[in-house]
Amino acid sequence: MIDPIRSPQAPVLHPSGQRGLAPEQQPANPTDGFSPNQSDPVTKLQQQPPVQNPYPRPMTEDEKADFKSWFPNLDVEAARVTHEATPQYNCISWTTGNTQSWDWPPSMYGGTPQEAFQQYYTERGFSPISAEEAANIGKDKEVVAYWEDPNGPTHGSVSGSTHGERWESKCGQAAQIQHGRDELESEVYGKIAGYWLKTSEGKRIVREIPLEARQRLDAKLALRVVSVEPEVAQAFSSAYSQWQSERSSSKVAVSSNPADYLKGEGYQKLLALGKAALPLWIDKMRSGDFFCQYGVQELTKAGEDAFQIKGPNPQPELKPQEVRCSEQDKANQVMVQWLDSQW
Repeated sequence: MIDPIRSPQAPVLHPSGQRGLAPEQQPANPTDGFSPNQSDPVTKLQQQPPVQNPYPRPMTEDEKADFKSWFPNLDVEAARVTHEATPQYNCISWTTGNTQSWDWPPSMYGGTPQEAFQQYYTERGFSPISAEEAANIGKDKEVVAYWEDPNGPTHGSVSGSTHGERWESKCGQAAQIQHGRDELESEVYGKIAGYWLKTSEGKRIVREIPLEARQRLDAKLALRVVSVEPEVAQAFSSAYSQWQSERSSSKVAVSSNPADYLKGEGYQKLLALGKAALPLWIDKMRSGDFFCQYGVQELTKAGEDAFQIKGPNPQPELKPQEVRCSEQDKANQVMVQWLDSQW
């Protein structure tokens, strides 16, 4: 189905994670770069055929079932997958062209969730426009559709020259897909509540951890992990596996809100282990599980025995400029602060 709110245009396909780049063109007379002496009896190496870009591709039967259960209005036969499922980035970061981080504006800025989204998109070069303006903008411009349900912001989808003739969404930690403008309207995402137009490059928000801090991190962490009692480590492993299963369930798989990943019995079991398991939380964060930062912050609220071993920074506390970054960057900040509090 051609989306009625944007002028249709022939789709431009792009490899995973690279927006605006068409598949690399092969030379008319490909060679392997080997030029033998014509007098030598050398057999030229056969060039390998070029790797074909698999995207966009049709949904698998399992994907059709999952996405239809989330979004009853989605035409799963016409929808196309443009990137496989991954927790590396989410719908919000994807609308700005970022495939390296998980962004959730309400956890980055103060004010209401709506104000947080406004500040997020403004800093990244977007300007709010009306639905009527969005309908009259050609496909050469990038437009973000902002979604809400009765509880607040839920999702962002994007349309433009690098997204084909339809809209595109990275659905939480699930796959990235092309779809009709309103086809994700559901109890999961609610409906479109506004539009943003890309008007400038904006600035990139980057948090950097000093090299010296990273160099000492692994050594400190290893000492703390081996100090954990075996029974605590075993209980943590069991509860963490349960939490992972809960986070991958269909109830939370398409959410971009970190709070939705902190629910369930497994997470509560992890918190119940108390501060004795803190090194294991940090170890998971070091392995890339940025959602663990919320467990660490919950377990290290200000108190007499914060961190068990008192240090110069008894509780991780991110300054405003440190909060205005991705979930991965915030997790790194918490991790370094906790390790710096340990002797």
